[in-house]
Amino acid sequence: PYQYGSASILLTLSDDGGTAVGGRNSITHNLTLIVLPVNQPPTFELNTSLVEVLESGVPNGTRVEVPLFAGNISAGWILDSEKTQQVTFAVEVVVNQSSNASDLFTKLPSVTANGSLSFTLTQFAYGDASFTIILRDDGGEGGGGVSVSTTATFNIS
Repeated sequence: PYQYGSASILLTLSDDGGTAVGGRNSITHNLTLIVLPVNQPPTFELNTSLVEVLESGVPNGTRVEVPLFAGNISAGWILDSEKTQQVTFAVEVVVNQSSNASDLFTKLPSVTANGSLSFTLTQFAYGDASFTIILRDDGGEGGGGVSVSTTATFNIS
C-alpha cells in the first residue's frame, strides 16, 4: 500500500483472423501507468489528556504553559515533500452544560506547532473544561489527499 510512481506496460493484442489481403494478427502498444502521490494525514499524540491546575500552584490570571503537551508531531509519513509542510493545531471547546469555558479562561487554550499548550485562567474562577484538538498541514487534499489528523480530546481542571 501507499506506493506511487510509474510503470511501462507493453500490451499486445492478437487475433486469428489471418494475414491475407494485408491483415495483421497482432498489434502492440506501449502504455505508461502513472500513480501520483497524495498528501497523507498529519499525526500527533497527546502526552496527557488531563491538565490539572491547582489553585495554590498557579495564581489566577497567570498564563499557564505546558511544554511537550503534544508529541510525535508529523505532517505525514510517506513523501519527502511532507517533511517541509507547515502544521498548525486547532483547539475547540467542547460545549458542556455544567461549565462554561469562556468563564474559566481569559485566553482559551492553544497549542503551538511544536506541541506546547498555553492558556490564561480567569481570576478567581474554577471548574473543568473539555477541548478537542486536531492537527492540519498545508499539503492540500487534491487527488484524495488528507490534510487533517484524527481528533483527540483533553480536559483542563
